[in-house]
Amino acid sequence: MKVVSSPAPQVRNTEPSTTEATTQAHATTSPTPAETSTPSSAEAPRSDGYEVSNPRLRLPVDRAGTTVPAGDTRLQGAVTTARSASQLAGARGGGNNGVGNGLNGTETSLRTSGSGRIPASSWDNPAQLLGRLTQTPRGGEAGNSQYRCGPSNLLGAALMNGPDATARFLERSADSADATRLPAASQQELRDIAGRVRNRTATYEDLSRAQGLLYQAGNTRSSLQLAVEQQLDSRRLNASERRELRGYYDDMMANRPVTDARATRVGELLTRASGQPTTVSLVRDEHHPDDPSREYYSVSVGGRTTATDRSGFDDHELRTLSSSGGGSPRAESLDISVAHPTEELVGRLRPGEAATIRVSGTPPRDGDPGTPDHFVTVGRRPDGTAYLYNPDPARGDHTLFTGGRGGEQPANFLRELRRYDERISFDGDGDQPNTTVSTLQ
Repeated sequence: MKVVSSPAPQVRNTEPSTTEATTQAHATTSPTPAETSTPSSAEAPRSDGYEVSNPRLRLPVDRAGTTVPAGDTRLQGAVTTARSASQLAGARGGGNNGVGNGLNGTETSLRTSGSGRIPASSWDNPAQLLGRLTQTPRGGEAGNSQYRCGPSNLLGAALMNGPDATARFLERSADSADATRLPAASQQELRDIAGRVRNRTATYEDLSRAQGLLYQAGNTRSSLQLAVEQQLDSRRLNASERRELRGYYDDMMANRPVTDARATRVGELLTRASGQPTTVSLVRDEHHPDDPSREYYSVSVGGRTTATDRSGFDDHELRTLSSSGGGSPRAESLDISVAHPTEELVGRLRPGEAATIRVSGTPPRDGDPGTPDHFVTVGRRPDGTAYLYNPDPARGDHTLFTGGRGGEQPANFLRELRRYDERISFDGDGDQPNTTVSTLQ
């Protein structure tokens, strides 16, 4: 076991600073019936903590800065002038449509509405396919479906670039997967799905299965307190060791600081409890890589134990999976100096690119901006068509909304983009949040 530590024990946070400040004003305009499709009548319940290291167990940590008041247009110095079409860097041309698919009209997760073999025509117009594909299988919650938002977004971006791009993403992900997370048989299963995608015989069930396999391939880290909670009753520990681990867990839940020495001991206990090599290591906050006070502890568990882990992706895991699948990801800041950051980001994307953004899974309510526990993707198809994909839409969200090929977008598509501005994970001290831009072609 390798534990990263500093020369002298220091008090550090036990969680990444992902619960950052957001603005609180929220658009209330509802979609019109002409813009929506009917959601599936069968729906699975939504967990109260379903992404990003299980926010249900997240501990409060000290953070610099303050939450932006609800009356602010954006962060300090925000401008309120809208971008004109000539200022947008997206592909030029017409083709504005502004079509939404898969509107969720309930408080529960929207299930995948497609079933069986995907019609051949949908591969030429993948919006027909993706609008029916969520991260929740048609049959309801299964395995890691509540936690696979990150890989589902990447798969959605690949699908919008066509079957060949999707097949390459799946094959590369299988080829680069660590066998301790994705065994050889599962790697081959992912390649087999890729083959059916390439020859256009894949089913919706294949794509749901691919989401789960991609999650296994990319799920490398868990939060410290979640890993401890999962092993509190391990029979591999004697009674004294279980009491010791319970004490560390109670300290974390009481927000008492974790030191390097304690982290080392927890790692030893987790290794014994799980029966698998467990690494407790310090991870840098990607938004503050040079600030030691922003470091937090993360856990990596080797072997089959990772298949039972239930934690959503962090930004590092998302970018690693994108890179493994050939997405050439880059971190790109949202421009929070403009009135509509999501809209401006779409304008900067080139054909074939997609930007995955961390947001709250649900719209702000009663002044509470929510937890940044979810990912959505904005992108452009190879022909320049803009789109917004949400694999786990909340009430009032669409699974997919498509715009136009040019810089000037239809009003209803812009409205959908702007609904997410209030849900973006803005840093409490004013830093611009990063997105993961991938080119899965």
